[in-house]
Amino acid sequence: MNSQTSSLRSLRARSLVLGLWPGALALGSALGCSLLYDLSPDQCGATAECVGRFGKSYVCDDGLCKRTGGSSDDSQDSDAGMSGGCTSHAQCLEKNGDLDPTVCVEGECVPLRTDECPVLLPMRNDQWLESLKSSNALILGAFSPVPKASFVSNFTRFDDLAVTELSEEVMGLPGPNGKRREIVMVVCDGATPKRETLAKSSSHLIDELAVPGIVSTLQSADLQYVFEEKASDAGTFIISALDADESILNLKDQGLVWTMLTGAEQVAVPVAPLLDRVVAYLRKTDALAADEDVRVALVAPTGEPRLLNDMGAAIKKSIHFNGASATDNYPDNFRAIDIVTVYDDADKARDQSKVVSQLLDFMPHVVIAMASNEFLSAAIPGVEGQWDTLGDAPRPFYILSPYHLGASDIGTALQSAPNLERRMVGVAYASATDTSVYKDYLIRLEQAYPEITNDKSYEHLENFYDAPYYLLYATAAAGNPPRLTGSALAQGMTRLLSGPTYDIGRDDMVEALGLLQSNSKSTITLNGTLGPASFDPATGARADAGSVFCINGLQQFISDVLRWDATAKKFIDADPAIGSACIKSF
Repeated sequence: MNSQTSSLRSLRARSLVLGLWPGALALGSALGCSLLYDLSPDQCGATAECVGRFGKSYVCDDGLCKRTGGSSDDSQDSDAGMSGGCTSHAQCLEKNGDLDPTVCVEGECVPLRTDECPVLLPMRNDQWLESLKSSNALILGAFSPVPKASFVSNFTRFDDLAVTELSEEVMGLPGPNGKRREIVMVVCDGATPKRETLAKSSSHLIDELAVPGIVSTLQSADLQYVFEEKASDAGTFIISALDADESILNLKDQGLVWTMLTGAEQVAVPVAPLLDRVVAYLRKTDALAADEDVRVALVAPTGEPRLLNDMGAAIKKSIHFNGASATDNYPDNFRAIDIVTVYDDADKARDQSKVVSQLLDFMPHVVIAMASNEFLSAAIPGVEGQWDTLGDAPRPFYILSPYHLGASDIGTALQSAPNLERRMVGVAYASATDTSVYKDYLIRLEQAYPEITNDKSYEHLENFYDAPYYLLYATAAAGNPPRLTGSALAQGMTRLLSGPTYDIGRDDMVEALGLLQSNSKSTITLNGTLGPASFDPATGARADAGSVFCINGLQQFISDVLRWDATAKKFIDADPAIGSACIKSF
């Protein structure tokens, strides 16, 4: 596992209080005319509108889009055939074979997988192949880390488990004309791909396969590139398993981009009160004299990841110490230090001597490190290893970033000084207060993939499992249009935010999908492993402040030891049995 993937793995999703889009109805007009159950006589004004929405075999007749001749199968692939190439995926499979499968898109057989997009789901017993042989298979897309050797990672397993559970429990989703839409997902490598590779993979999913929706683990800059270069014009829906920086939050996406994690400013909210608590702790333990000004260093990138860049900016504005702002504390008691992360340049990130030198020169009492793995593997060992050369000054206290939670390099950092974990806390995304859905998911995951049982690197990655489920449920909530569009998926997402609560997974699936299909106005609250999601109606991002994690003496991460109550504007301590593991006296 490379350092970027390790940092990606440490980005975990956490719960938010559920909120319904108050503008859900208004969103409809913004999404264009291809809306859920749009069967009004003013559905279209010209045949060109129907062709753009449903395919070449549709015309506008008295304000409605109607199919003209051909097969009665109105699936994603069945409006093809006008060019004489194909009318079904099964025809293409028969022509080209299973080893190099092709599928029918707009009347032409096109390759299903490429070098950039090699994984097909559901994986078990090549279920994807059987699904394609049905008359109504729907192809969706994904960006996820794909190892070159095995083609299977924990991230592809998360996608696979969601698609497999849907396929086995309900045999796909209801489609037009009473036919089931069996699901096939094409996975492209999303582990910090080069821009040229990303262009090829996004073109394959969006231009060649014409997928209506994609689930993504792409970093925000790559996500923005895919949307602006391809998905926006095609009207493709994207749900990101990761966070939203300012650029993603401000995309003009017409409701097509959603993120499972909150934005930088919100996850950074607890840092300022956490700093106050750290300073009080340092004074209580005599690491900082009662009349001594505290010195604070803020380490953050000016480049990638953009979330950490944005968090650094938000923290600089919000923290207040020595009776003054960070700016007013500069230069004697505040320093902002730039760091090169593995996301900007993995080779340069190995050498953190400049960061170490600046920290040693400043001798901070507190270091707020909005960085990724390179801070744990190189910066902390450098500072701790040379600190004794400064005399008997108290060693710094570290406030870590969301990228550090679960990071494998924590062991390297902790080896650099005795009991270092006692000088560490961090801010990340808050988990669900009720963990029953998460625990049940872990059981199913280990049962489906027993080879990972002793690994445990799949823990605390709820967002990567919930994201494909939201895509699948949004597909179900989009209704049964002859041709599924990204706009219909976006509208479907708004039907998952209120109403009766149903857990993701097998147990509630039949009833939840049945309710969504019962009428076009029914809604549900989809409760994932990271809890019921709350989305900002203006951005499609979750809207919740972060929580505090720490590390115990066994080098284990303990999450949510302090939760931030945004209403009361104070921390809520965790159960003492949990908090005492690493934050007993803090």
